[in-house]
Parts: sequence; structure tokens; C-alpha cells
Amino acid sequence: MKKRITMITSVILAAAMLFSMAGCASQPAATTAQTTQAAVQQTKAAETQPAVTAPAPETAPAEAKFKKDIIIGTNKKYTNSDPQSISNGSHRMLFHLTHDALFYINPATSELENAVAEGYELSDDMLTYTFKLKKGIKFHNGEPLTADDVIFTFQRGAETSAGALRGTFKQVVDYKAVDDLTVQMTLSSPNVDFVSNIAVPGFGILNRKAVEADPEHGADIGCGPWMHKEFVDNDYVLLARFDDYYDEVAKAETLKIQTIPESSAQLVALQNGEIDLCMDPNNSELQIIADDPNLNLIQFNSMAETYLAINMLQGPLGDSKELRQAIRYALNLDEIIIGAYDGYAIKAASTYGWAQKYYDDSFEPYPTDLEKAKALMAEAGYPNGFDVEIITNNKQRVTASTIIQAQLKQIGINLKVSELDSAGITARQESDDFQITMYDNNWFAYADDVRRLYSAESSNNNANYVNERIQELISLGASETDDAKREAIYKEIQEIAYDDCAYIPICYATKAIATVKGLGGVDYDPGTSHDFSHVYVIEE
Repeated sequence: MKKRITMITSVILAAAMLFSMAGCASQPAATTAQTTQAAVQQTKAAETQPAVTAPAPETAPAEAKFKKDIIIGTNKKYTNSDPQSISNGSHRMLFHLTHDALFYINPATSELENAVAEGYELSDDMLTYTFKLKKGIKFHNGEPLTADDVIFTFQRGAETSAGALRGTFKQVVDYKAVDDLTVQMTLSSPNVDFVSNIAVPGFGILNRKAVEADPEHGADIGCGPWMHKEFVDNDYVLLARFDDYYDEVAKAETLKIQTIPESSAQLVALQNGEIDLCMDPNNSELQIIADDPNLNLIQFNSMAETYLAINMLQGPLGDSKELRQAIRYALNLDEIIIGAYDGYAIKAASTYGWAQKYYDDSFEPYPTDLEKAKALMAEAGYPNGFDVEIITNNKQRVTASTIIQAQLKQIGINLKVSELDSAGITARQESDDFQITMYDNNWFAYADDVRRLYSAESSNNNANYVNERIQELISLGASETDDAKREAIYKEIQEIAYDDCAYIPICYATKAIATVKGLGGVDYDPGTSHDFSHVYVIEE
């Protein structure tokens, strides 16, 4: 709901970079399982779910009276307020509120819009971007935003940001402040999705003066519509409205994000009026919410894709495509989705976002074929099976792993399921101390996002999957401006990955949010990085 006017000055790149979910033309921006048959295969359970679409943000009636203090309940824990420190969906939701980047991706339209920047120009060699900044933008500490702050943000990010962000920051090899409101950035190689890459919350502009004066907390200072008031690790974040915001000022005065670990407790708090919005209620409670006249239920298919990542650095799975394919043929995705997700998910065929630019909807999930799986096991030299461990976290993925354990036992694979907390699974993935991990990826809708899972240099490449042809294609796709050629490039990436099975896709979860009546102004994002910048609650 950020009312921003796009002023993209390079016509060729504008067409290539607006990563519309219409790039997968059969897919709406956010929808239920009933309307996505062209892109993904459904479970029988998912076909029975109600056709509820995540609404576009509403314009609040001018004469309405708005609640001053809004509280969002979530089971996620917040551990850091620095937008460069971490890049998961829940923290991106926070950084949407406090830090604006040069550009903004509108979840409702999937279009690239101006934020801190009012436009850009691109050199003929597609390497140098000239960004023009808006006049009069202030940081939360009252300091004016300048080109120097933008340069500082990118230089700091290239050195210290979370691994998922650092690769993009490092694409910039030279900076120049032309004047206080004009900055030039030169890339190491062309990337037609670069502006989309830097339009996510991790690229929110920091104030050099604040960070240098207070290295520990200075990055809290942004120029977004909300500013930090209190931050209690793993408990809550309290934000205050920023009245000097350069765009539309929020209706509420404070916004609190409260961690409530149990989803059932969230719903009770919502029903009792203690919170105004409940993130991710239990699937078993959705009908209760739908039947409550005081609540609204919002459901949509997400771009959060759950997958198995096979560690290619560890044998025997890393050494044998036949064994990886055997696992894929042994899986019954219907059983996994019904048993672990209560049917609220849609089957994934490709490790790629269903609404991502150039998604190829011709792929089908591998069929369940135990005889084929056993034949592949024998071909690989393991006719009697072997022992292997899967690591994962959160209740849903543990349940899914347990179902997979029973399925693989049918072909002789003895799967040990190890449940870890978030810190534990991160540590083991980063140290490559695992054989299989069940994890998920919240896809962005621009094509170059494939590098997060497939690039040899990406810290998100949990499979340690380095296919030389895919590495070549990633570079080719980033520099190609012809739409048909780009489509062929990303289709080939999907074809290779589909066959190699380093990543085995499971499903895209159907997400739900419950709110009080009268809550609006939210940009709901299929990638789950919802934008609550202009959330409001109308008081009766």
C-alpha cells in the first residue's frame, strides 16, 4: 500500500525486470489451491479447501476512527533489528517497517516501485546504474538521507551482511556520489535483475552517522514508516510511528510484534482482544476462525517451498544420482501433505517458485514407484539399502520427515530423523555436517533468485550443489535482455535440477492469517514477507 510512482528510465530493462507473477501467466499473485492447477499438482485434501484469496490492501475510509495501538501475534522469534544481519521471512517483515530500500516490490501487483529512489538510469554496457534519490527524506534520528548513506549501506553490506544478502552487495565494485542526491554503482558483470535484487528489506538504507556513532544499535535507525521504541529478544518488538516519513504516514501510533510460541494461544489472544492479528494459526483451527463473526480468515498459496537438500559433499547420496532419484520415486507427496500439512499445501514438481519469472509448469512431480526406486538402488550398488540421517526443525517438518522415514523404509533406506532448534540446524548446515536436511525457501518472484539455491557462492545452497552448466546459465540469465532467451535459460536450469535431484521438492504451504474485523492496509506477500507498514484497525 506504499503509494509510490515508478519512474524506471531504461525501457528495455523495465520490461525485463518487472518480475510480474504473470511471468507464470496461469498464476495469480496470491491464491488458493483451487486456482493453481496449471502451475502445481494438488493433493486431494487441498482440493477441498475454501477458495479464499489474500486481499489487496484497502484504502481506509477518511472519516473512520482508527485504533492507536496495534498488536501482531506470531510464533516467530525476533533476535536482531539490523536489516543486514539476517534474511528470513519473519525478520524481513520487521525490516519492511523500519527501513526503506531504494526500491520496493509491491506484493499486490508484483511490480517494482520507487521508494527512496525516484528513478535510475543504466549505462549502455549495462554495468553502471545512476540512482536519483528523493528530496527531503529523513532518518529516524532527523538526519537527511544522502548519497553517502547509500554508499555506506552497500559497502557495509558487502563486508558484514548475512550470507544470503552479501553476494548481491558484492556485485557492486565501484561507487560514486555524483552529488548529495545522486549515486552511481558499477557492477562486476551485468545483471538485469539487480534492481529487483536490491528492492528487498535487507537493502534498507542505513544512516552512516548513526552506525558509526553506535556500531551495536545504530543500524536500528532507518527511514521507514516505523521506528524502534523497544526490542526484547525472543519476546516482542515495539515500534512507534515516524511522523516525518516521506510517504503516507501510518494510521496507528504504535505497532507491537509479540512472540506467542503456541499458535493456539495466539488464537485465544485474538478472540480475547489481546492482539489484532494472528500469524499462522493451526490448520485445525481455521474453521473456527471462519465461523467467528468477529474475525477474518485470510488464506493464500505461498512461495515458501519445502524441500529435501541432499548434501552433495557426503556419500553415498552425494555420489549417486541414482540413489537420489530412488528417494524421489519412493516419496508419496499426497501422504506427506495430508499427514504433515492437513492437506493445506500443494505439491511441488520443481525447486523453483511457482510464481517466479520463467517458472516452467510442464514439470510433474516424480510418481510414486517403489519398483523403479528399488531398481535404481540396485543399479547404484545398494540393493539392500543403507542408513542415513535427516536433520530438520519445527513440528510440521519433523512430522513430514517421520512420514518420509516410513516411505523410505519400503526400499531399504533406514532414515534417522534428528529434530534441531533453529540455531542447531543452521550450525549443522553451515558446517556441512549432515546428509539430508529438510528446509524451505521463500522464493522471490524475479528470475535471478535461483542463485540463492543454485549458485556455488551462495550460503543458501544447502545441498552444496555445484553443476557447472547451471553456474554458466545463472550468469547468462543475469545478463540476457531478450525475454525468450531468458526463458530458455531458466527452463534449462530447472530441467537439469529436476534430473539431478540434489534438491527434492516437496510442497508449497498454503498459509493462513486471522485478524479482527476492521483490520486492513496490509500488503500480503506470497513469499510471506508481508508489509504491515500501513496496517490499521477501524474502531466502531
